[in-house]
Amino acid sequence: MRDITTSKEKLLKKIRKALLEKRDNPYPNLEDQPLYPPIDDMLEVVFAEQFTAVSGQFIFCEDDIQFIEN
Repeated sequence: MRDITTSKEKLLKKIRKALLEKRDNPYPNLEDQPLYPPIDDMLEVVFAEQFTAVSGQFIFCEDDIQFIEN
């Protein structure tokens, strides 16, 4: 009699086999590289520039009084 296996069982068997085999890391220096490029400007300025670039309205206030006035 033939042993009928589902596609789910076949996939799980391949996963189990892959987990048991030890392999070298194909990307050894991946975590050493920065995820984002370094920013020279202040974060507030970068945020305001990028926000207004996508049609956002940005108002910067130094303190509470200036916030209330605007």
